[in-house]
Amino acid sequence: MNRMQKMTAKYLLAFVCAMSLFTTALFGQDSSGASVRKTPTHSHVSYGSEERQWLNLYLPSGNEPAPVYLYAHHNTATADDVLSSWADPTVASGIAIVSWESIAKIQGRADFKTCAADAKMMFAWVKENAATYNLDINKIFIGGQSRGSIVSWELAHSQAPGIAGIYMGQALPGQSYSERMLEPITKNAPPIFLAYRKEPGAEGDIHDAAHGIGIVERYKELGIGNRAELVHSLNQTSDNQVMQFLPEFVRTVVSRWSTPGFAQANTMGAGEATISKDGKFRVFVLMGQSNMHGAGRATNLRAPYTETHERIRIWANGRWEYFVPTQRHGPGVSFAHQLAEFWPNDTIGIIKVAVGATGINAFAKDWSFERAQLTYDGKKGPLYQDLMNAVVEARRVSNPEFCGFFWKQAAADGSKKELAAAYYKSLETLIADLRTDLEVPDLPVFIPSYMTDKKLLRMATSAVGKEVAAKTPTATNDVERLEALLSYLERTDGLNKVFGKRRYLAQVIMAQNRAGREMSNVTTLYDGDLPRIGGGNPHYNSEGYVILGQKTADAVEAHYKGKE
Repeated sequence: MNRMQKMTAKYLLAFVCAMSLFTTALFGQDSSGASVRKTPTHSHVSYGSEERQWLNLYLPSGNEPAPVYLYAHHNTATADDVLSSWADPTVASGIAIVSWESIAKIQGRADFKTCAADAKMMFAWVKENAATYNLDINKIFIGGQSRGSIVSWELAHSQAPGIAGIYMGQALPGQSYSERMLEPITKNAPPIFLAYRKEPGAEGDIHDAAHGIGIVERYKELGIGNRAELVHSLNQTSDNQVMQFLPEFVRTVVSRWSTPGFAQANTMGAGEATISKDGKFRVFVLMGQSNMHGAGRATNLRAPYTETHERIRIWANGRWEYFVPTQRHGPGVSFAHQLAEFWPNDTIGIIKVAVGATGINAFAKDWSFERAQLTYDGKKGPLYQDLMNAVVEARRVSNPEFCGFFWKQAAADGSKKELAAAYYKSLETLIADLRTDLEVPDLPVFIPSYMTDKKLLRMATSAVGKEVAAKTPTATNDVERLEALLSYLERTDGLNKVFGKRRYLAQVIMAQNRAGREMSNVTTLYDGDLPRIGGGNPHYNSEGYVILGQKTADAVEAHYKGKE
C-alpha cells in the first residue's frame, strides 16, 4: 500500500463526517462577488474514462515550461467556474491552471473515495501530458477553495515528486478540520499559503481561519514555520478574493532555486536524474566563497568530468541532476568522482551553495541583512536558508544520508578585525546548526586551509625580521608566537604589506586551523600552493580545482576508513 492509499484509509472518517453533517453549508454560494468565468485554452479534456473525469487547461504564452496550479473548485460549482478575477493575473504571470472535475457535491464516504482516487488519476495525467501542454512537472502546486481544499488535502501532502507548494482558500471548513488532519504534515511538507475572508472564530461561517492557524502552528512545531503563511479578514479589505495571492506565492516558491547561492550549481546540472535504489545515497554539503564557487573553465576539463555518471548527482534547478559543469567549475566535480570510486555501490550527491566574495555571516542560520552587510553580502539573501530549502526538497524526493560538510571560505572575513576575531565562534555555530538541522550530530567537516600555522609564522617572521621575532620570550608555542608577531605587525601598520586589503586574513586562517585541532570531527587539511589563474589572481585554475577536490576527497576517505 503506497503513502496516498494509507492516508486515504487513515483520514477518511474525518472527511466523511464533515461531508454528511455540513453538505448544505459547505456547498453554499461563493461570496467573492466576482462571477465572470475565464475561457479555457483547452476545454473538457478527459483525464479518465468516466464522464465526470474531465478538466480545463488555462495556459500562459511563452516557450518555457510553466508552473502549474491544480485547482479543485468550491461549493456546488464545476471545474468550468474559474473566475477571471484571479485566473487572468495568474496566467498573465506565466502560471498554468488545471481546473479538474470529479463529483461536484460530496454526500458520503463513497463520493469522497471517488474524489480522492480521481485526484491521483488527474495528477498522473498532468505529469504524463506535461510536454504536450508545456507544463513544468517539477513545479506543481495543489489546492482549491472550500470543498476543493478537502478533496486536494491528501494529494497535497502525499510528498509526490513535483509538488512544489499548496495554495488553499477557505481551507478545511466545518468539521472537516480536526487534529487528525494535521498528522500528514511532516517536516518535509511543501510550502503552504492559506487565505480566509473572515477573522478566526467568526460566527455563522464554517470557513474558520482558526483551522488555518492550526495548520500554521503544526508547521512551526516541526521547525518549518517559514514555509507556512496565512491571511484572514479579507472581507475587511477592498478585495476579498481568496485566490488573489496565488501568483506571488508561486513566484516566491519557484524563485527558491534562482538565488545567488544556487546560480552556479544550476549551470552544472545536465538534466534530471533518478536516484538509484541500490546502495546508499551519500550526500555532501559544499559551501563557501569564490574558491568553492570556482573560476575554472569547464572547457578545460577532461573525461570523466565532462560525462554523465550514473552514480553522481548535483542539486540543480530544484531537483537532482547529472553533474556535468558547462560554464565554470570548482572542486566539487573531482571530489564527487573520486568518492564515487571510493564507494562503488553507492550514489554520491552534492548540494552546493556558494557565492564569490562572501563572508561567513551570509551563511549563518541566524541571518540578518545587517550582519551579512558587514561584508556587503546582504543582497545575496540568507544562504543557509537556500541550503535548507534544498535539504527539505531532497529529503522529500529521495533518501539522502548526509556524510560530510566541505567548507572553503576565508578571505571576505579578513577585511575587518572584528570579523576575524569572531570567526572561530561563527564557524563553530555554523557547524553546530548544520549538524542539528541535518540530524547528524557527528557530521564530519572538512576545511581546506590556505596554510598551516607554521607557514603563517614563517611569513610573519620574514615580515618583521628575525631580530624582532626573537623578542617574544613569553610565547611558548607557534600559535602564541604567531599571535605576538601579528599584533606587532598591526601596531606598526605592517599587516597590509603581508596580506594586502585582507589584512586580518591570518587570524581567519588560524581560526580554521584551530577548528581542526579543537572541534570534534572537524578536519583541517592543507592543500598547498595549487595552480592558479595567474597574474596574482587568488583563484585556482581548472587543474587547481581538480586537485583541491581530490585532496578533500582524500580526507573524506581517510575519515571513513578510520571508522571501519
